[in-house]
Amino acid sequence: QLPTAKMAALILFVLLSVTLAHGSYLGPFEEVGPGGNCWYYFSSSEGRLATWLEARDYCHELGEILELQVDLAEVDTSKSCNSDDLMDTIKSKQDYAFHMGGSDVTVEGTWVWQHSQEVLPLSSSRWLDGLPYGDTDFNCLLATAETEHILDTAYFYDGYCDNIAPFVCQIFN
Repeated sequence: QLPTAKMAALILFVLLSVTLAHGSYLGPFEEVGPGGNCWYYFSSSEGRLATWLEARDYCHELGEILELQVDLAEVDTSKSCNSDDLMDTIKSKQDYAFHMGGSDVTVEGTWVWQHSQEVLPLSSSRWLDGLPYGDTDFNCLLATAETEHILDTAYFYDGYCDNIAPFVCQIFN
């Protein structure tokens, strides 16, 4: 027979394990798309705004708390999932442009997803026509579906890294 403190610890461990197995431990993250393994945090749901670097730091801090790999979201990489579902979710939040995990700050014109280190091709159909601007000041990726453009989904554009905007964090498996 286990002492009361050990029994309480065991019960807490079992409850936590069940909670982890069902995903509710992900707190502010929401599942996007089917399958139960694509989880994103939309900072706009909490009114949280940040620069691109602050957003990335915040994602990393969430990851440390959850003991998971969390970074700004990626689309169309080997590390991303349900890219179309994510872009559709971003489109549904039409009033926002979200910081995403891409940047060309290291080499101008070469867009790289920061978590996977995969290249985001300039030929990607996710860029709005005429983008990226190619300006050395626009080095951080944002995704939006601003109402001035009538599109089927959200699109990418390059913006200032110091823009204060909402952001999307992704749990990477």
